[in-house]
Amino acid sequence: MEIADARLDRLPSSHTVQFLQGSLTYKDKRLTGYDAATVIEVIEHLELPRLSVFARVLFEFTQPKTIIVTTPNIEYNVKFTNLSPGKLRHQDHRFEWTRNEFQS
Repeated sequence: MEIADARLDRLPSSHTVQFLQGSLTYKDKRLTGYDAATVIEVIEHLELPRLSVFARVLFEFTQPKTIIVTTPNIEYNVKFTNLSPGKLRHQDHRFEWTRNEFQS
């Protein structure tokens, strides 16, 4: 976070960005009232039973106006020549979904 904070110092003063460290698997009042939430390459590290808790906290409790969620697309894994078929991209990934699974 320190590196990101240092880079933010170079933004024009009209921009406001704040980094918070926490968890989206429990209610945290610091995370309410924001315009946007970005959850980039995070959900695949959660155990599947925790995803419903994450979704409730994000969509029902924090309720940002805009939400961006990304996760690796398992259909793309064939592009990685060093990745064996059926293997996930990272040892900490609990899952990697197809586009249809993500949509669901």
